[in-house]
Amino acid sequence: MGKEWTAVPLTIARYRVPAQIVEASVCALRDGSAGTREWVILWQGRILDETTAEVTRVHVPRQNTGPLHFNISIDERLRLLDDVSAEGEFILAQLHTHPRQAFHSEVDDRLAIPKHTGAISIVVADFGVRWNGDFLATSVNRHLGAGRWHELRPDEVRELLEVIP
Repeated sequence: MGKEWTAVPLTIARYRVPAQIVEASVCALRDGSAGTREWVILWQGRILDETTAEVTRVHVPRQNTGPLHFNISIDERLRLLDDVSAEGEFILAQLHTHPRQAFHSEVDDRLAIPKHTGAISIVVADFGVRWNGDFLATSVNRHLGAGRWHELRPDEVRELLEVIP
């Protein structure tokens, strides 16, 4: 049996994302935002080894949203953490929409749901209505720790996110 992980290792350099998870994410963001409001989804996943994690599930949390914000209550956050932890997995990433441009705002920096060092936050422009699942058309950001985030360059995105069949 493989190692049981109690935290996401700081050494994760590759996130494997099944194509059906990408497709489900596109639909969940597009449908949830309805082209008029920010919307957030979360990726659950497992650690395969010290350098690789794999996304296993999309969560669409209960949320309050508007054209410039989303909010997930503390009760909903705790419920999600309980569910994910019970499976021995982690919230690896969040994806959310913005009304126009894709960028990680100061509010996004402060209120991101996954807060572990190395967490991923992907921002999709235009409420997700035009997004086809291409991560190079988004703002992909990695948490550096201490509330600091770094927007990845296209070559870094290609290295970090691997879409698998």
